[in-house]
Amino acid sequence: MNKANASSWLKLSKHAQIALIEGARDARPVAGLTHNFYRYPARFSPAFVRSAIVAFTAPGDTILDPYMGGGTSLVEAIALGRHAIGVDISQLAEFVATVKTTVLEEAELEALTAWAAGLADVIHLHRPSIHFADYAEQGYYKHLDHPSRWRLRRAIEQALGSAIALHSPRLEAFARCVILRTAQWALDGRKNLPSMVEFRKMLVDIAGEMITGARELRAAVLDQASPATIRIINRSSAGLEDEPSLATMPTPKLVVTSPPLSVSSSGSASCN
Repeated sequence: MNKANASSWLKLSKHAQIALIEGARDARPVAGLTHNFYRYPARFSPAFVRSAIVAFTAPGDTILDPYMGGGTSLVEAIALGRHAIGVDISQLAEFVATVKTTVLEEAELEALTAWAAGLADVIHLHRPSIHFADYAEQGYYKHLDHPSRWRLRRAIEQALGSAIALHSPRLEAFARCVILRTAQWALDGRKNLPSMVEFRKMLVDIAGEMITGARELRAAVLDQASPATIRIINRSSAGLEDEPSLATMPTPKLVVTSPPLSVSSSGSASCN
């Protein structure tokens, strides 16, 4: 290797190199903060994202994820005091990433705790539910129209009604994410559908787990010297440099997104 080529390589400490390797090899189940709010396809290890952010940026720097998916990199960025920009063409990705990176106030967490405590009483097959026509038009009833799933459909509708009754966009979004995660558990890849008793219990359990995760994120963000700014944009990454909402954001120091993974540098670091 000649000196000219060597000078263009990133210089990382031994500790940073080890952390990156261990993060890339990390095979533990995804956990911590708000990472388990939704099991988004093709997620990658928070441990790797965390090690990359720590290795290549400092608090106050900006990271960009042009294909953010479930928002793993954004959660890690704000928990570490970095500004973050997330972009994805999927409305589901926008919704999930927004909920996962919303830092709730203590009063909001208390309101959600009270909501979760009453969830078990909301689900009752002999009570009416709301049919969400707008959701049906968007295709969200596609896998709920089968006669064998009317019980789950009613339970989901009743739970969504309780989310709307929170009368707060931030709290409603969180509650909808709880219901989305529970519906994913109940329907995805199952041969046998859960009973109403099982669904009701899982709904309450997931709500509790997600509230705990939201508290962890709040504590991590409050532990930073200054709050991070986050931008989540529902669009293609093509032409992102002309996006008006990013005009006031600093140039990203790190670009990190889903596998396959590599690292390169030309004044900034990239993991893509």
